[in-house]
Amino acid sequence: MISKEVFDSVCDNAKIRLDYEGSDFVEISNFLKDVIDKIHEIQLDENAQLLNLELTNTFREDTPKPSLSRKDVLSTTEYIEAGCVSVPANLREA
Repeated sequence: MISKEVFDSVCDNAKIRLDYEGSDFVEISNFLKDVIDKIHEIQLDENAQLLNLELTNTFREDTPKPSLSRKDVLSTTEYIEAGCVSVPANLREA
């Protein structure tokens, strides 16, 4: 288990606020200790080199194209109201 001071310091650095009491702190602290232990287990090969990737713009040219007609758009749905696509009532509250 880590101390409350270390725990609070980690929370401050992560810009999070956790309200905890007794058993909550023990559970969270043990989880955080496990995470920190796993990070310490990671070993990096000192001889490893980063790939020298030549990055290029992989996006296509942004060229204007004709839009779909209102008729084509509305033909894809059964939910039409006032000439527009309507959201079914059961999705409005979600």
